[in-house]
Amino acid sequence: MSHEHRTRLTAGRVAGRPRLVLLAVAAPHLAMLSACGQMPAGAVGQIEQADGLVRSGQYDVAARLCTRVITDYPAHADTAEALYLRGMCFLYQGRVGPARSDFQAGLRLAKRPDLVSLLYAQLGNIDFSAEAWSSAAEQYRRAMPNLPRRAPSDRVLYQYAVALQRAGRFDEARPVFTRLLGEHAGSRYAEPARSKRAWSLDYFMIQCGSYSDIGRANEAASELRRRGIEALAIPGASGGSRLTAVRAGKYATYTAAAEDLGRIRAAVPDAFVLP
Repeated sequence: MSHEHRTRLTAGRVAGRPRLVLLAVAAPHLAMLSACGQMPAGAVGQIEQADGLVRSGQYDVAARLCTRVITDYPAHADTAEALYLRGMCFLYQGRVGPARSDFQAGLRLAKRPDLVSLLYAQLGNIDFSAEAWSSAAEQYRRAMPNLPRRAPSDRVLYQYAVALQRAGRFDEARPVFTRLLGEHAGSRYAEPARSKRAWSLDYFMIQCGSYSDIGRANEAASELRRRGIEALAIPGASGGSRLTAVRAGKYATYTAAAEDLGRIRAAVPDAFVLP
């Protein structure tokens, strides 16, 4: 006797935690291995019910159902899906620590390659939100082998590449941006991915503006230098663009650039770190 269970990962943000990205990789029809001698139909039904409750925003009820399965079948491979779903409930409730613990526990049980990828992707999202770039990149790397070619995996790929860049691993980031552009050409992440892939330097800078008139760009850069900010006007900095960019600094790490951003925003409120 077999049972089908659909796991649908959803995208969203936890109230009060705007940096936490709850992306998911849609995976319709993930088969649960339930047969005689394996997880009973009742437990499978609880997981299916919990899945529907998560999608309708009833996180407390869904988490309780998952907890029953986790308690009754702590070592069963199919319990990994209950751990995944409960972890998603915790994330939506802003409980990042318990969510991480459930995803890690799910990885110890999961046998299905697709579910393993989903668990690693969520761990990557947590680390990305925490700006733990190297750790996020490693979690996303492990999610890659069975990542489906459909949204929102485009966002997973984008954040993987960004995490690599922000960890200073520029050469490793470019092929990931290329994969995103190849698999998701129409994605809303395609244009920023194309721009970030074009970054040819091995350090970070802060963008302070773009000007169609090079004279105005030079004036802006001079004004920033008068205010103690080492700025340059760079014609055509955006890959063939006729605009002249005004950029400041030369930072070995993203962290150093981000730390200096506040000082520069006192002069240029919309300044941002590149790439």
